[in-house]
Amino acid sequence: MSTLNKAWHPAWAAAGRPDLRWHDLRHTGAVFAAQAGATLAELMARLGHSTHKAALRYQHAAADRDARIAEALSAMVEAGSPRRDGL
Repeated sequence: MSTLNKAWHPAWAAAGRPDLRWHDLRHTGAVFAAQAGATLAELMARLGHSTHKAALRYQHAAADRDARIAEALSAMVEAGSPRRDGL
């Protein structure tokens, strides 16, 4: 048994989740990074991907950011943020 498995198997058994795979932790970390605002290039670097295709799997988690961006822009308009052109 590998060193990783010696720690992994007791951990998922204690959590009652024998269905979890080691890769699930990697996926979770990548999803959290995407939610935190990591760019595609940053995800590629963190995960060691050489193409964007693999890293795009984790960007789905950032899809809700579009709604948050729209809300932030609306709040700026409602607050009467001054325009840069002075109008």
